[in-house]
Amino acid sequence: MTKQIGDLADIAHKVAVEEYYKRMEAEHPSQVIFYNIFNKIFAEQIINEAVACCGSQADMRNIRKRFGLPVESNIKYPSPDAIGHYSQYGREYNIPKE
Repeated sequence: MTKQIGDLADIAHKVAVEEYYKRMEAEHPSQVIFYNIFNKIFAEQIINEAVACCGSQADMRNIRKRFGLPVESNIKYPSPDAIGHYSQYGREYNIPKE
């Protein structure tokens, strides 16, 4: 496991603990609920890291859609500046039909 995945797991654990204790005030959640919260947050973080590595806006959108994360078809993801060549970031969106 890389350090980055370990860091994501630590963040997910911290958020899951906070959410779990918020729920304890209203109900008596089980450990299963804690692990469900942790798994959801951890998975979302890993997916977002994978999306951040993509160069294509369509790939970013498709990865998020594939794993059930919210997708906005009108988002223009941040890109590096074009360096003397035609960049995909200036083109129209190539959004797959649903």
